[in-house]
Amino acid sequence: MRLSMRNRCVVGTLVTLASIGLVGVGGAVLNPAAATTFAGVQCHGTLNGAPLPDSLIGTRSVTVNLVQPSSVSPGTQFTVTIKGNTATLPASQSGLTITNFTNLSNTYRVDGATFVSGSAVASGQSKIDGTPITGSITLGTNTMKAATPGPIHPGTLVTPDITVKVKAGAAGSVATLHAVTLMTTAHLGSPVPAPGLAPLTCPLPDTAVGTTNVVASCAAHDGYWLVGGDGGVFSFGTAQFYGSTGGRSLTKPVVGIASAASGAGYWFVASDGGVFSFGPDAKFFGSMGGTVLNKPVVAIAGTASGKGYWLAASDGGIFSFGDAKFFGSMGGTVLNQPVVAMAATPSGKGYWLATSDGGIFSFGDAKFYGSLGGTALNKPVVGLTTTSSGKGYWLATSDGGIFSFGDAAFLGSVGPTALTAPAVAIHNTVTDGYRVAGEDGHVNAFHAPSCGSVSGLNLAAPIVAIEAVKQQI
Repeated sequence: MRLSMRNRCVVGTLVTLASIGLVGVGGAVLNPAAATTFAGVQCHGTLNGAPLPDSLIGTRSVTVNLVQPSSVSPGTQFTVTIKGNTATLPASQSGLTITNFTNLSNTYRVDGATFVSGSAVASGQSKIDGTPITGSITLGTNTMKAATPGPIHPGTLVTPDITVKVKAGAAGSVATLHAVTLMTTAHLGSPVPAPGLAPLTCPLPDTAVGTTNVVASCAAHDGYWLVGGDGGVFSFGTAQFYGSTGGRSLTKPVVGIASAASGAGYWFVASDGGVFSFGPDAKFFGSMGGTVLNKPVVAIAGTASGKGYWLAASDGGIFSFGDAKFFGSMGGTVLNQPVVAMAATPSGKGYWLATSDGGIFSFGDAKFYGSLGGTALNKPVVGLTTTSSGKGYWLATSDGGIFSFGDAAFLGSVGPTALTAPAVAIHNTVTDGYRVAGEDGHVNAFHAPSCGSVSGLNLAAPIVAIEAVKQQI
């Protein structure tokens, strides 16, 4: 009985170390970090060479946090960052003394690409209680091992970011990073009958923790952003990342995004009318945050000058800021279905509103080219975007259906059999095509290159909108 209790305590200590000592827990640069949590990981251990029953070790959750591009061009090198963290290496557990730890390591594998170079000291040296300790990484063609040989005494362990360069393959391929194994060894002291070594190995499920799609280069001046309900932003092509609200606590979820006229920035709007501005050319001109609204805000559109924007509410109410002029609204009118999308004319002197049943309302110099009002739809309309001339528009439904009006050409639709998640938005392209985004971040392109998506990533919140870089259209 005494040995069983001793084993149980040792294993618990080691699993804690393996779960939090070397695996990153936060941060985001390029695009929001993708966190993957493996629940119920079964570790295996020995004590002085004798196997320990798995039932004594138990299971733990292990989280891996990555920052990597969602898409790259063929043959290019890109950076993957495995975020570091701070953890406590215990000196004792349930009366057992741990003198030191050795052989702390994580092993990773990349499929569909090759490792080129890497560093275990990206954002500062590894430290134990403030004292630098030595860590290293070893690279093979498709494997990487990050290790700290030790001995390391118990205390506060600060691990650095691990950065590694990966070379992409051909267009159409996918580079996936896998976390394979975590290992460590605790050295035991008194009051156990004899000092002992307790190594622990934790094999992780063989699933990707990060995905990068290798895609043909976007057309010149082509790019777009995807935004999630938490305000996390993903940028593709020429679209630059200027910041996000990912990781912040929002009063209400983000529902839309609009590009600055120059493309150097963007605005988010939340359902309570709060506006968030990012980038040098997306200035804050006001919001409805803190105002009691009759209905939630559902969309935002920028003016042609980039010095203002409109907000649209689900009852058709319009709120204008900066140099955005008010050209009318449906506020106060009984609608058959709520407004779900908005688009401004190229001149900035008008706008359209679309309702979930496909109804279209035009204001200012926005001309009416037709609608789906009165048509029986399989699924509701979720998005609206215009042609570059402003003489037509497309509507997208949640099942991927596309409906074209005016000079908007029908170039294809997703269709329910090709959807991986419901469609949520549509945007126009410099090639006079369109792209449709799903709530899982998958992007379907028509008469336009696919510049990338976040499909397959573990998103903190569903995608709610897609927006083109405005200076290009």
